[in-house]
Amino acid sequence: MVSQEPLSGSGDPQLDLVEAIAWWRVDLPDALGVVTSAASELLATGDDRPSVVELASTYTDADWYAVNSLVERVIDDLDCRGALARGAEIIATRRLCRLVLSGGLPPWSLTGWLYDLVGYDSEWEVLTTLVSIHNAYDGAGWRAYGPREVDEVVRKIAQLIVDSSNETVAEIDIAQLDVDRLFPYLPFRKKRRRRTNPWTSVARYASQVSLFKPPFPDTTLDPFRGGVGVLTQNGEFRGHVLTIVSTFMTLFTFRAQWWVWYIVVRADGTQERSAEDYPPFLTVTEMKNGRFEANTYGDDRNGHYDFAWLAADEAAQTRERLGVTDSDF
Repeated sequence: MVSQEPLSGSGDPQLDLVEAIAWWRVDLPDALGVVTSAASELLATGDDRPSVVELASTYTDADWYAVNSLVERVIDDLDCRGALARGAEIIATRRLCRLVLSGGLPPWSLTGWLYDLVGYDSEWEVLTTLVSIHNAYDGAGWRAYGPREVDEVVRKIAQLIVDSSNETVAEIDIAQLDVDRLFPYLPFRKKRRRRTNPWTSVARYASQVSLFKPPFPDTTLDPFRGGVGVLTQNGEFRGHVLTIVSTFMTLFTFRAQWWVWYIVVRADGTQERSAEDYPPFLTVTEMKNGRFEANTYGDDRNGHYDFAWLAADEAAQTRERLGVTDSDF
């Protein structure tokens, strides 16, 4: 049965913080957001240890070395240094396994992440088995199995990992799943491979992750929702900027982020390719302040422009006249 617990949580705020620190240790994306969020959850339970309070109030642009020093203090306060020293990889994997079991992460994202982070180097047999199973997705459809069969095996292994501890994970009996019979062509014993950047696989599967928290409301982005603005230089019309607002998903913080796309249409009707802006919103901030800077490579029309929004009715008419639709962004 698929677990119904929260995608990010074990139900124990202190354990959640330990798992978040494991993410920090293996240097995954949004690690700072993960540890600060987990610290805030622990703080909300009444745990007001100074290191936890300080970590919970850390800004996302804080210096990495300062945060790492603070994380080390939290590790000492939580008395989890021993577990992390040997088990950061398995602790981080357990967090991913919960995502898989709750439906928040595709099984092949779990195996792909391990393939890039661990390869065949791990001391944990269960992890190297998942790495090998990742190759099964390449053969699914023309082997004797399909992607659903592979997914089911990955979920079964994920459940075994979630049910284990750092002390018992080495005792997981993979043989009970009969993996060699199910996937007879896979290299379950392979030479050690060079480790690669784990972000490669994580980014590849980011669009598959289901985040259950919407972005924080931001009414300042309302003008950008189907908006059209006018570009001028020295009072002369130079073109339009058309905008839409979307969202993108940030792994492991479980909070979507606002995403603004825009297209410049020059006064002569030339439509440029769409461009994007996201936090900290450099271009969006300029437009809010009535300015726009064009940076198209090799274009002699680059430079600073004044920018002003059209009223909603006029914006809709202009968008229709220019023939720009949301699919163009």
